[in-house]
Amino acid sequence: MRTLEDRLVRIVAVGFVIYSVALTSLSVVLMVMPHGQALSIQHTPVKQIIVGSRLEIQAVVTGGAGDANVTLHYKPLSSTQWKVTQMQLMVKGGSTYLHEIPRNETTESVDYQICAKDGSNISLCTPTYTVAAGDFKFEAHSTPVFYPNRTSSMDVKIQSVNGFNQTIDLSISGLTIQEAKATFEPSHVTPPPSQSSIVKLSFQIEASARGGRYDLTVSGTSGAVKRSFGMTLWIPDFEFVGNPSNQTLKLGDHTAFTITLRSMYCYDNPVRISVQGIPKGMSYNLTTSELQLNGTAVLALSIETTASVRKDIYNVTVSAIGGGRLKEFTIILIVV
Repeated sequence: MRTLEDRLVRIVAVGFVIYSVALTSLSVVLMVMPHGQALSIQHTPVKQIIVGSRLEIQAVVTGGAGDANVTLHYKPLSSTQWKVTQMQLMVKGGSTYLHEIPRNETTESVDYQICAKDGSNISLCTPTYTVAAGDFKFEAHSTPVFYPNRTSSMDVKIQSVNGFNQTIDLSISGLTIQEAKATFEPSHVTPPPSQSSIVKLSFQIEASARGGRYDLTVSGTSGAVKRSFGMTLWIPDFEFVGNPSNQTLKLGDHTAFTITLRSMYCYDNPVRISVQGIPKGMSYNLTTSELQLNGTAVLALSIETTASVRKDIYNVTVSAIGGGRLKEFTIILIVV
């Protein structure tokens, strides 16, 4: 009986030893077995760039099973079409991925998102971020009418967009006559972020400048960024002609001339008319010596001789002054 009990005790003891060994072995496996790390993307969002500059996107991708496939999804803010491109490891064996969006794709603000997929096809994406492209725009689209023989100006408003605060150099093209000059005051400006600055654009037009319509382009340049707007400048003028150009009179006769004035290039100003060179013994009569010219006006000039006029050839000058211009023509009077 004792022998049986001894056997039972031994069997229990052996079983306990086996269980203990097995339990110990399992604990060792759990300790040395590596715990898997979840796939993660670490990224500091890019919030702002200058329009037309390179946009560099970086991300640190860790965890997951096997090598990660990291892609960048991006599009212009105004578009619905996403572009997908592979991000490259900066250092072989590292975990930092990089992609640079070229200048020609940052002409406006950009939306982007980073996605990663591990060897087990487990995917992870960041939220969608928006990079605000700092830019500027003009807010002056006018059609000024500037008269010769004076300096006139207009305001040009430059608006900062998305915090743009770079220096802008101003220029103008299309003014093809030397008698007219355009200047900016100041010639370069740095608008406060997301606010506007006012620049004065002045035109100095000499009396000899020919009238006309001039299609101009005002431009602002800041680094690789250039913005422009078109404007039309009118330099007014008027025609002033007399007909006929000469007359022959006898003593005591009278004659008549037709004077025509015609607005050109938006001319709308008073005109004063005078007659010089009438010899002693002659008199003249003019329909009016001053008028507001806007369109076409026809005046009559009559000249009368008396017996006291000496027979001769006389040059009579008829002048018109208005809008910074002096116009004149000569009438030849032959008294016989």
